[in-house]
Amino acid sequence: MIGKVFCICPSDFLEPSIKKTFNGRLFFFSLLGNCIHDGNNVLEQVNFLVQQERISEVNFVLDYKNTFLSQVSATEVLPAYSLFNNFDQNCKKCRSNKDIKEKIVAALHLKKQVLKLKSYKGLNEGLSFHAYLYDRENRVFISVNNYLLFAHSTIMLN
Repeated sequence: MIGKVFCICPSDFLEPSIKKTFNGRLFFFSLLGNCIHDGNNVLEQVNFLVQQERISEVNFVLDYKNTFLSQVSATEVLPAYSLFNNFDQNCKKCRSNKDIKEKIVAALHLKKQVLKLKSYKGLNEGLSFHAYLYDRENRVFISVNNYLLFAHSTIMLN
């Protein structure tokens, strides 16, 4: 059976929702704020789990209202992505500006973590990587890539 690793923040309590939504052999890896810091051995630990349990998929999942995300500033992640450089100017007419911005910051943060893990030389080449935002209010997992496309088109239309 295929194994899947879910990198989650322990403050989100997402294990039950993940177990209801995703199938297969599920493994959980706790990261505060779902953040891989330079210098910690997270990459080696994830690689060990992947090798040991024959993992084929690594998923980053974060509640977009995660308490640790307040430490990740929008100015840290938004400028790195030219699509969102003029976010504040382009989104003034959006009714849910704060909600959209929180989701975009969370999504870009997760993308950044996926890229860090993908760049680790020791990982299997056959692994697939995914990132999801969890919307607790609607009890749904939102693909980060799909959300960023939606958010960009929403911002540009307003």
